Order: sequence, then structure tokens, then C-alpha cells
Amino acid sequence: MIPTLCITIVLSAAAWFDPPPAPGAEDAAKPAAQEAKQPAATAQGRDRFEIHAAAQTGDAERVMKLLAERPTLLHLKNAAGRMPIHVAATASDPSALGVLLEHGAAVNGRDHQGDTPLHLAVRANIVATVDLLLQAGAGVDRKNARGETPLHALVTGEALALEHVLADLDLGCGRL
Repeated sequence: MIPTLCITIVLSAAAWFDPPPAPGAEDAAKPAAQEAKQPAATAQGRDRFEIHAAAQTGDAERVMKLLAERPTLLHLKNAAGRMPIHVAATASDPSALGVLLEHGAAVNGRDHQGDTPLHLAVRANIVATVDLLLQAGAGVDRKNARGETPLHALVTGEALALEHVLADLDLGCGRL
């Protein structure tokens, strides 16, 4: 009986110190809380979002313009640790990827999961992008945080459209 009484008193005291919000106050607080979670709307924040968005849509012209204005955008990472080249590697149009590579993007750069652009392109099953990354020197043997290389997706059947890539790779162990 005593433990129940103590819990009731503690809960009652907590409610007394933290009264419920007035009707309608919760709705007014939501936008402010959501704004606090968003990054500040600085020029760099807008540019970072813009370069990643342009890379995702394959907008080569926009990527080129943004890099001309601010070359450092090439290496900026989003919340997942992905640079524009990572985002471009999953785009259906490889045009922006080509621009990023021409400007010196890190072809073997890693995101927070250790994935390289080639990991992402292989999983997305985008043949033209995989070919472009391989021509640019992307490593097929780079392991991510799970110990997987881009080759894992090829040999496990995750990327069936890329069979020819596997057959054409010279891995130093004879033709596959």
C-alpha cells in the first residue's frame, strides 16, 4: 500500500510542476519545434541542398553552375554523409555524375555506412552509372561498414542488369 501511495504522490507532484498546455498551445508550438530541427537557412545550407538535389535529378547544368560559384560544394556531405557524387550515383540520368567526376569528385568517397558511389550505383542497378564510375577508377573491392564490396551485389544477384560488368572486370584472377 505504501509504494502505491508514494507513486501516486510523485505523479501528482510532477503534474503540479508541469501543467498541461492550454488548449491550442500545442498546435502553436509544433511549427517552432519543427523549425528548430531544420538546419539554419544559410547560403551554405541552401547550396548544399541544391547541389544534392541537382545531382539526384541529373541536372548537369545546375551542378556545373553551382560548382562554378562555389567549388567546395563538391565535397559537402548531407546528413547521411553522402557527397553529391553519392547522390548522383543513384540518379537515372548520369549527366550530373559526369560533371562531378570532371570536377574531381571523390570516386571512392565513403558515406556514414562506408558505401562508395559504386556501392549505391550497383544496388540501384544503373548500368551507365556503374560503367562511368568504373572508368573513373572506382574500386570494386572497397568494403563498407558491413564488410560488403560492390561486387557482393553483383555476385549475389542483386544487380542482374549488371552481369556484363562482372564479366568484363579484370580482377587479376583470369576471366570470370
